Amino acid sequence: MRDLKMLPALIRRRYRGGASLAVVARELGVSKSTVQRHVPAQERRDAAAAARQRHRNRAEEPYEKALRAQVVRLYDSGTPQQRVAATLGISVEAVVARLEPAQRRSRQEAARLAVEQQGELLPLDEVIARCVEGATMVELGRLYGVHPSTIRRRIPEDLLRSRGRTAQSPPRVRRVLVDEEVRR
Repeated sequence: MRDLKMLPALIRRRYRGGASLAVVARELGVSKSTVQRHVPAQERRDAAAAARQRHRNRAEEPYEKALRAQVVRLYDSGTPQQRVAATLGISVEAVVARLEPAQRRSRQEAARLAVEQQGELLPLDEVIARCVEGATMVELGRLYGVHPSTIRRRIPEDLLRSRGRTAQSPPRVRRVLVDEEVRR
């Protein structure tokens, strides 16, 4: 067990050494509020201001500038945030943090781009040939990993044929039941 008289000195020394309140608390086995009680408020405010300044200065480092430029270039080319993050080996949150609010796409715009990109990846000649041979939109969608409506939009109108009910089918006639039939 630690000597309780030494605890305040240990806390201040470790905090002044650059550890956060949470790290000091975890290392010494005390609560975060205990650490706060032993570190003067002005010292905590100064440390927080210094950390904010370090964070601002980090944005000016060459590595950070190059990473931001890569993020912006990939994202502007239409690449989704998840793919930008995977390509650069960073989190999606880090991608978003490096984009200005005006640069970010709306959900609607992102969805539209995703549909366009899926359509561009389809081998159109092969899709049309399979459709002419009799494959359904659902089968083609499963085969190529896209929604059937994406397949449908890529096939010219003159190649599509009706597969369901036609307009010539007779309308359904509703039969009216008489009271006698209802009772039975």
